[in-house]
Amino acid sequence: MPALSFDAEQLIRLGRVQSYALAPDGTWAAVAVQRLDGEGGKYVSAIWRVSLTPGAHDAKTEAATQLTRGPSDDSAPCFRADGALGFLSNRRLGDTPGDRKQVWLVDAAGGDPRPLTDEPLGVQGFRFARAAPALVCLASVLPGIEATRQREVAEDRKKRGPTLLRYRQMPVRFWDHWLPDAAPHLIAYSDEGEDRRDLTPSSARELIEIEWDLDPLGRFVITTEQRPGQDRVHDTDLVRIDLPTGEKRRLVGTERGQHGCPVISRDGRWLAATRHVRSETAHGPIVLVLSDLESGTTRRLKGLDRWLMPQTFSDDGLALFAVGDDQGARPVFRVDLETGAVDRVTVESASGNHGSVLVIPGRSALAMIRDTFFDPPELATVAAFAASTPEMVTSLSGFDAAAARESVIAESHRTTVDGRSVQWWSLRPAKPVADGPGLLWIHGGPHGQWTDGWHWRWNPLVPVARGYSVAMPNPSGSTGFGQQLVEDVFGNRWGEQCYRDVMAVAEELAARPEVSSDKLAAMGGSFGGYMTNWIGGNTNRFAALVTHASVFDLALFHGTTDLPAWYSVDLGGIDPDHEPEAMRR
Repeated sequence: MPALSFDAEQLIRLGRVQSYALAPDGTWAAVAVQRLDGEGGKYVSAIWRVSLTPGAHDAKTEAATQLTRGPSDDSAPCFRADGALGFLSNRRLGDTPGDRKQVWLVDAAGGDPRPLTDEPLGVQGFRFARAAPALVCLASVLPGIEATRQREVAEDRKKRGPTLLRYRQMPVRFWDHWLPDAAPHLIAYSDEGEDRRDLTPSSARELIEIEWDLDPLGRFVITTEQRPGQDRVHDTDLVRIDLPTGEKRRLVGTERGQHGCPVISRDGRWLAATRHVRSETAHGPIVLVLSDLESGTTRRLKGLDRWLMPQTFSDDGLALFAVGDDQGARPVFRVDLETGAVDRVTVESASGNHGSVLVIPGRSALAMIRDTFFDPPELATVAAFAASTPEMVTSLSGFDAAAARESVIAESHRTTVDGRSVQWWSLRPAKPVADGPGLLWIHGGPHGQWTDGWHWRWNPLVPVARGYSVAMPNPSGSTGFGQQLVEDVFGNRWGEQCYRDVMAVAEELAARPEVSSDKLAAMGGSFGGYMTNWIGGNTNRFAALVTHASVFDLALFHGTTDLPAWYSVDLGGIDPDHEPEAMRR
C-alpha cells in the first residue's frame, strides 16, 4: 500500500475551485480555478468550461476545457440572460494584466472577451439579472470626489499621498488590512455596460461587509446595510433598492439584530435570509427568516436546531435549499416554505462540506461545490428532491484522492465527557509506525466545527503524511450539535467545559497503540490558539504546543481587536476597564 507523499509545498500548488455559474440551458458550467502564477508568488484564476450533460463527466478531466488563458486573473463567472458569459478580470487590451478588475463578457456565439465596465477603482463583484437586461456591480468609490475625477484623485494619492487614514467610528480595520477611504457602492448598468447609475451615492461605511442579491427580473437589489446599535455593535438590516429610481427602503431589521445571506426566489416574490439577535445572557441561534416581498411580512422558518444558511429556491418557489453544520458535516437541506419541514438532500454517509448550491436549469438536480478530507473543492451534482449521494463532476485540483484514501484512514468517533457525547475526527496513516506522534488539533471560533472537509490552511493530510495520528475534536462551543453546545462557552467560560472536552479526546488519542503517550502535541489557531495557550497554563501533558493568531491576554485583546464591543457582548457584557477580575478569570 503506497504511503501518502504530501507536504505544504504540494498543497499550495493544487488548483483551487473558487466559484462557478450555470449556463441558462443547464448544459454546462463555467468554473473559476485558482493557480499559482508563473513566479509562484501569488494566485491567479482562469475560467474552465465543464459539461453537465449526464454521463459526460465519467472521464472528469476530459469534460473540462480551459476557456481563459494568460497572465490575467479571471474570476467570478456569471451568465447573462442570453447565454453570454461575464467574469471579472484585470486584463487590459492586449491581455496585459492591470491593477483594476472590470466586468468582461464573452458573447454566447463565442469570440474574444470585451470589457463592459470601466469603474475608476475597479469592480469587486457583479451580477446579471437572470431574466432582464440588468447588471449590478459592487465597486469602490472615493467619498466627496466627482465621478469624473475618481481615477485621477486615486492615482495622485497613490503617487503623492497623503497616506493618512482618518476614522470617526469603528471598525477601522478588517482582519488583515486597514479599511481604506474608498467605500463600497452598488452601481447599476444595462446588461451592455451602459446607463451607469450609482444606487448608493451617499454610502460611506454601511456596505463594508455587504451581502446582496439581484432580483431575477431586474427590478431591485436586496442588500445588507449596517447602522450603529444600542450596544455599540453594528446592527445589520436588509434594504431594498429599486434599480430604475434608486429609491431605498428598509425591509427587515431589528434592534441588536444582524441579518445576512439574502437570497431572492426566481419569481422575485420571496426573500430568504439569516437573523441573529445578540444579547449579554446567551449567544442565541442563527435562524432562517422568510419575507414575502409582495405583502411585506417576515416570519421565522422553524424546524431544525441548526444554523442553516440559505442558498437558492426551487424553481416552483415552494422550497428553499440551505446548508448548515450538522454532526461534523455540512450537508444540503431542503426547507418547505409552507410547513418549515426540513429534509436532508445529501445522504448522511456522504458527509463532506457542501456550498454554493444552485438549481440546474431544466433538471431536477442541484449543482454545488463539495469537498472532503480527501477531495479539494470540486463541482458536484445531486438530486434535488430525493436523499442521494453527490457525484463529483470535476477533478480540477490535480490532487490524487485515490492515493490519499489508500494511505490515510479517516474516522468519526464519540467520547463521553461529563455525561455528554463529544464528536471528533481521527486521521492516521494506514500503515502507522509504532509509537508514532499524535496531534490534537483544536478548531477556531469558538463557534465552528471540524468537518469531513478540505482546508487550505489547516489541512490534516500534511501532518498525517509525516506519520502523525491527528485528532480533531468538536468540543463545547462547536456548531452542528444543537444550540446548547454553542452556549457552553458563552459568557467568559472559554476555558471550562471546552478544556475538559479536548483533554478527554487527547487521552483517547494517546491510548491508541500507534501513538506514543509522550509524543503528543496540541495545536490551534484563533480560538484554537487560545485553547492551546490555556492548555499550556493548566497541564504539562503535551510535549509541544503550537499556536497561530492566538489570544493570550483577553484584556489586551479587547483593546486591540477589530470589534471590541462585539467581544464584550460575547463574553457576557464584561468590560475589562471596569471588571478586571472577571476578565482575568
